[in-house]
Amino acid sequence: MKEEKNKKEYELSFWLKEGAPLNKVESMLNTTGVKITYNSEAKRSRLSYPIKKETEGYFGFIHFNGDEQDTKLIAHELKVDPEVLRFLISKNPIKKSEPRDIRRQIPEAKFIQKIEEKPSDLVTNEELERKLEEILK
Repeated sequence: MKEEKNKKEYELSFWLKEGAPLNKVESMLNTTGVKITYNSEAKRSRLSYPIKKETEGYFGFIHFNGDEQDTKLIAHELKVDPEVLRFLISKNPIKKSEPRDIRRQIPEAKFIQKIEEKPSDLVTNEELERKLEEILK
């Protein structure tokens, strides 16, 4: 068995023809001897443009641990398979994490303290009327 130290994590994204068995890629990976760490469910979707005269297909992705030789063998097998429309093997897939709150965090506003008016400075309406009468006389 191969050394675990040389194995890296990869992601294989693929498009399959509509009539292809959905577990085809997974069974092919199992025959190559890589360890599958995550397998998404292949979902039917419409293609943006025709690929090999197909307008619909199944999209899925699989995370696996393997070495560079494994990825070359997998790529070769996928290239010659007529039921595989497209595929991409990438290193270090993004791991799912807890969903984040994507709203912008607004810092707490600093409020200016209101200066409280002293009750002694308040003037009633009656006092204002008296002062106005004095001024007008």
